[in-house]
Amino acid sequence: MKKLLFLLLSSLVAAAPLTAQDAPKPAQPPAHKQKKEKERPDTDIEKAMKKMGGAFRKLRGQAKAGAFTSDAVDLVATMKAAATEAAKHDPLKTKEIPEADRAKFVADYKAKMDEFNTTLDSLTAALKAGQTADAVALVGKLGKLQHGGHEEFQPKDY
Repeated sequence: MKKLLFLLLSSLVAAAPLTAQDAPKPAQPPAHKQKKEKERPDTDIEKAMKKMGGAFRKLRGQAKAGAFTSDAVDLVATMKAAATEAAKHDPLKTKEIPEADRAKFVADYKAKMDEFNTTLDSLTAALKAGQTADAVALVGKLGKLQHGGHEEFQPKDY
């Protein structure tokens, strides 16, 4: 009887950890699906680019839908102000460029930002004139300018 009682008690003690529930773990997507945030420096150019990017995402969504809302001109104005601010600063990649090539690199950046701003002006005019098809095309052009500019002027680890 002692052996039976000992076996029963031992099995209960051994099974106790199996029935205890741990605190539920927060649901996380698998590691390969987790978005990794890039560490970006807190510089004036990064702040301006982030502000411009937020407005541009909204504007691209409207262009994709083929209809611009009443705030589209305001979004372009936000982008214009941010692009003008960003153009005042040298791109972060400048420090990676050899000293002899830096002046040309910065001049090329400023020229691209001028082209971007000119396209923003054209977009504002198209939106105010109600030329939706032209505005959609200009948003596409801005996207290409943005992509090309990032390829050329952003550090490789971005």
